[in-house]
Amino acid sequence: MASPLLRFLVTVFVERPAHRAGAERLSERLEASMARLGARYAAAADEAKAAETLRHVIGIERWGQRRLKVALGEAAYERDEHHGYKPPDDLPLDALVDELRVTRAETVALGRRVAAEGRSGVAVEHNGIGPLSAAGWLRYLRQHGDLESWRVRTR
Repeated sequence: MASPLLRFLVTVFVERPAHRAGAERLSERLEASMARLGARYAAAADEAKAAETLRHVIGIERWGQRRLKVALGEAAYERDEHHGYKPPDDLPLDALVDELRVTRAETVALGRRVAAEGRSGVAVEHNGIGPLSAAGWLRYLRQHGDLESWRVRTR
Protein backbone atom coordinates (compact mmCIF):
# COMPACT_ATOMS: atom_id res chain seq x y z
CA MET A 1 0.00 0.00 0.00
CA ALA A 2 1.39 3.37 -1.00
CA SER A 3 1.91 5.96 1.72
CA PRO A 4 -0.41 8.99 1.90
CA LEU A 5 2.48 11.23 0.80
CA LEU A 6 3.21 9.04 -2.22
CA ARG A 7 -0.49 8.96 -3.15
CA PHE A 8 -0.57 12.78 -2.90
CA LEU A 9 2.47 13.08 -5.18
CA VAL A 10 0.97 10.63 -7.68
CA THR A 11 -2.24 12.65 -7.68
CA VAL A 12 -0.43 15.95 -8.24
CA PHE A 13 2.23 14.85 -10.74
CA VAL A 14 0.54 11.98 -12.58
CA GLU A 15 -3.22 11.76 -12.21
CA ARG A 16 -4.29 15.42 -12.36
CA PRO A 17 -2.10 16.26 -15.37
CA ALA A 18 -3.22 13.03 -17.07
CA HIS A 19 -6.86 13.85 -16.49
CA ARG A 20 -6.38 17.38 -17.87
CA ALA A 21 -4.53 16.17 -20.96
CA GLY A 22 -6.72 13.19 -21.80
CA ALA A 23 -5.65 9.88 -23.31
CA GLU A 24 -5.48 11.11 -26.92
CA ARG A 25 -3.12 14.00 -26.08
CA LEU A 26 -1.06 11.72 -23.83
CA SER A 27 -0.74 9.28 -26.74
CA GLU A 28 0.46 12.11 -28.98
CA ARG A 29 3.06 13.07 -26.38
CA LEU A 30 4.25 9.47 -26.10
CA GLU A 31 4.61 9.31 -29.87
CA ALA A 32 6.48 12.62 -30.03
CA SER A 33 8.90 11.64 -27.26
CA MET A 34 10.19 8.66 -29.26
CA ALA A 35 12.32 10.85 -31.54
CA ARG A 36 14.15 12.35 -28.53
CA LEU A 37 14.62 8.96 -26.88
CA GLY A 38 15.90 7.32 -30.06
CA ALA A 39 18.41 10.12 -30.65
CA ARG A 40 19.62 10.06 -27.06
CA TYR A 41 20.24 6.32 -26.99
CA ALA A 42 21.83 6.36 -30.45
CA ALA A 43 24.33 8.97 -29.19
CA ALA A 44 25.17 7.11 -25.97
CA ALA A 45 28.77 7.42 -24.81
CA ASP A 46 28.58 4.09 -22.92
CA GLU A 47 26.64 1.61 -25.03
CA ALA A 48 26.55 -1.07 -22.32
CA LYS A 49 25.04 1.33 -19.77
CA ALA A 50 22.60 2.66 -22.37
CA ALA A 51 21.56 -0.89 -23.29
CA GLU A 52 20.98 -1.77 -19.63
CA THR A 53 18.86 1.35 -19.12
CA LEU A 54 16.95 0.77 -22.33
CA ARG A 55 16.14 -2.85 -21.43
CA HIS A 56 14.69 -1.53 -18.17
CA VAL A 57 12.64 1.16 -19.95
CA ILE A 58 11.27 -1.33 -22.47
CA GLY A 59 10.43 -3.80 -19.70
CA ILE A 60 8.50 -1.16 -17.75
CA GLU A 61 6.70 0.02 -20.87
CA ARG A 62 5.64 -3.50 -21.87
CA TRP A 63 4.55 -4.16 -18.28
CA GLY A 64 2.52 -0.95 -18.44
CA GLN A 65 0.98 -2.09 -21.72
CA ARG A 66 -0.31 -5.16 -19.90
CA ARG A 67 -1.94 -2.83 -17.36
CA LEU A 68 -3.51 -0.81 -20.20
CA LYS A 69 -4.89 -4.05 -21.66
CA VAL A 70 -6.46 -4.74 -18.27
CA ALA A 71 -8.07 -1.29 -18.35
CA LEU A 72 -9.38 -2.07 -21.84
CA GLY A 73 -10.88 -5.32 -20.59
CA GLU A 74 -8.80 -7.58 -22.82
CA ALA A 75 -6.49 -9.04 -20.16
CA ALA A 76 -6.92 -10.20 -16.59
CA TYR A 77 -4.99 -8.39 -13.88
CA GLU A 78 -1.90 -10.21 -12.70
CA ARG A 79 0.44 -8.79 -10.07
CA ASP A 80 3.66 -9.42 -11.95
CA GLU A 81 6.92 -7.51 -12.27
CA HIS A 82 8.50 -5.78 -15.26
CA HIS A 83 11.49 -8.13 -15.39
CA GLY A 84 9.66 -10.72 -17.48
CA TYR A 85 8.91 -8.09 -20.12
CA LYS A 86 12.52 -7.02 -20.72
CA PRO A 87 14.22 -7.83 -24.03
CA PRO A 88 17.08 -10.36 -23.98
CA ASP A 89 20.36 -9.22 -22.39
CA ASP A 90 22.36 -9.97 -25.53
CA LEU A 91 20.56 -7.54 -27.86
CA PRO A 92 22.88 -4.76 -29.08
CA LEU A 93 21.93 -1.14 -28.50
CA ASP A 94 20.74 -0.48 -32.06
CA ALA A 95 18.39 -3.48 -31.86
CA LEU A 96 17.12 -2.23 -28.50
CA VAL A 97 16.38 1.19 -29.99
CA ASP A 98 14.34 -0.61 -32.66
CA GLU A 99 12.56 -2.59 -29.91
CA LEU A 100 11.74 0.66 -28.14
CA ARG A 101 10.26 2.11 -31.34
CA VAL A 102 8.01 -0.93 -31.77
CA THR A 103 7.09 -0.99 -28.09
CA ARG A 104 6.31 2.73 -28.02
CA ALA A 105 4.15 2.44 -31.15
CA GLU A 106 2.17 -0.33 -29.42
CA THR A 107 1.74 1.87 -26.32
CA VAL A 108 0.52 4.75 -28.48
CA ALA A 109 -2.00 2.45 -30.17
CA LEU A 110 -3.25 1.25 -26.79
CA GLY A 111 -3.52 4.86 -25.60
CA ARG A 112 -5.60 5.77 -28.63
CA ARG A 113 -7.88 2.83 -27.91
CA VAL A 114 -8.20 3.97 -24.29
CA ALA A 115 -9.31 7.37 -25.60
CA ALA A 116 -11.67 6.00 -28.25
CA GLU A 117 -13.30 3.53 -25.87
CA GLY A 118 -13.68 6.04 -23.04
CA ARG A 119 -11.53 3.99 -20.65
CA SER A 120 -9.23 6.78 -19.40
CA GLY A 121 -10.54 6.63 -15.85
CA VAL A 122 -10.32 2.86 -15.39
CA ALA A 123 -7.84 2.21 -12.58
CA VAL A 124 -5.31 -0.61 -12.61
CA GLU A 125 -2.84 -1.30 -9.81
CA HIS A 126 0.81 -0.28 -10.01
CA ASN A 127 2.87 -2.46 -7.67
CA GLY A 128 4.69 0.40 -6.02
CA ILE A 129 2.46 3.45 -6.14
CA GLY A 130 -1.05 2.04 -6.04
CA PRO A 131 -3.85 2.36 -8.57
CA LEU A 132 -3.36 4.49 -11.68
CA SER A 133 -6.05 5.39 -14.17
CA ALA A 134 -5.42 4.30 -17.75
CA ALA A 135 -4.59 7.94 -18.55
CA GLY A 136 -2.30 7.97 -15.52
CA TRP A 137 -0.51 4.92 -16.90
CA LEU A 138 0.09 6.73 -20.19
CA ARG A 139 1.59 9.72 -18.39
CA TYR A 140 3.61 7.49 -16.08
CA LEU A 141 5.11 5.56 -19.01
CA ARG A 142 6.21 8.72 -20.81
CA GLN A 143 7.64 10.24 -17.63
CA HIS A 144 9.47 7.03 -16.79
CA GLY A 145 11.00 6.68 -20.25
CA ASP A 146 12.03 10.32 -20.35
CA LEU A 147 13.54 10.35 -16.85
CA GLU A 148 15.44 7.11 -17.28
CA SER A 149 16.95 8.33 -20.54
CA TRP A 150 18.77 11.07 -18.61
CA ARG A 151 20.86 8.38 -16.93
CA VAL A 152 22.52 7.87 -20.32
CA ARG A 153 25.39 10.21 -21.09
CA THR A 154 25.81 11.17 -24.72
CA ARG A 155 28.92 11.76 -26.82
